[in-house]
Amino acid sequence: MTSTFATLRRPQWRYPAIGMVIWLVVGALALGSALDFPLVTMLLLLAPLVMIPLGCRLTTDMPLLEPVALVAASVLIPAAMLGNGMAGALLCTPWLAVSTARAVVTWHAFTRERFELGQLGLCVAVTYLVVGASFNVLFHAGIVLFDVGEAIMQLTAVHFQYAGYGALVVVVCVFRAMPPNTRRFLAPIVVLTAVGPPLVALGFTWHVGVAQIGGAIVLAVALWSVAILTLLIVVPRRRGATKALLTVSSLAVLAPMGLAITWASAEYFDLPALSVPDMARVHGTLNAVGFVVCGMLAWRLDAASRDAASRDPASRDPASRDPASRDPAGSNTETRTDSVAPSDAGVRGDRR
Repeated sequence: MTSTFATLRRPQWRYPAIGMVIWLVVGALALGSALDFPLVTMLLLLAPLVMIPLGCRLTTDMPLLEPVALVAASVLIPAAMLGNGMAGALLCTPWLAVSTARAVVTWHAFTRERFELGQLGLCVAVTYLVVGASFNVLFHAGIVLFDVGEAIMQLTAVHFQYAGYGALVVVVCVFRAMPPNTRRFLAPIVVLTAVGPPLVALGFTWHVGVAQIGGAIVLAVALWSVAILTLLIVVPRRRGATKALLTVSSLAVLAPMGLAITWASAEYFDLPALSVPDMARVHGTLNAVGFVVCGMLAWRLDAASRDAASRDPASRDPASRDPASRDPAGSNTETRTDSVAPSDAGVRGDRR
């Protein structure tokens, strides 16, 4: 099987790699005080530069859009440097346009295919990208909705990129990697992951405890369930970097979602909870980097490995196939087409 490093040298990894280099340079400048970028801004930039390029071929296969997306994501850096104002808002609009284009193409593909819950989940995920990009434009324009404050406008943009798009993509990847007889039990988890982020946002905006606390619980239960199933079923049947990254991703989400429930409850009850900056530092970083980015990287590696295996004549012989690379529960070749699509499959999903 193709090594991890050989896989990462392939052209489809070019834009996530470039985005990572850009983000690391910006981070180094921020640490050196050359740029006044707080952690929330760095997380906001990590999404379009690294996380979303990693997820794009797991959701919407639009190779021609990738270089445009990289430019649009890079332009967010001077927008952050300019701060609030119309100039910064205008620099954020190309990323909003890219996000909208990705959502339109994904929904269009969904309407042309046989219904599949995983594909519907990806459609919702890319819609959350548009929501997050819209809040980023509004934040830079100085427009505050519902009097929540400028800081919450920016946090909302971060929330929908990671809890909305990122978490849902990872959950759909796990859903598709399961054998068909297990998948029906995971269907409610996909739905809960999809409805959790807007519930939290609506509850916070209008200060509705049932929605805010309920949304946090719904999202936490869904992600905890996915993490446990990944550790019990998926991880033992993967190996190498994919196995390690899936393990890190699954473990990273456990504590932060407990903090999310505690923080939401503390808004209405006398409970100890972290401050908003501390939540961003702990909850935000672990979820964004640990759960979402590591999870997406794992599934991209898994898809690339399966793509390489499908091109290898020896891998088509069941007797020569490494048992560790098989799907959970030893699913057959037909079932394997339902797992996470290889990098050139994009939005097609299941077609059976």
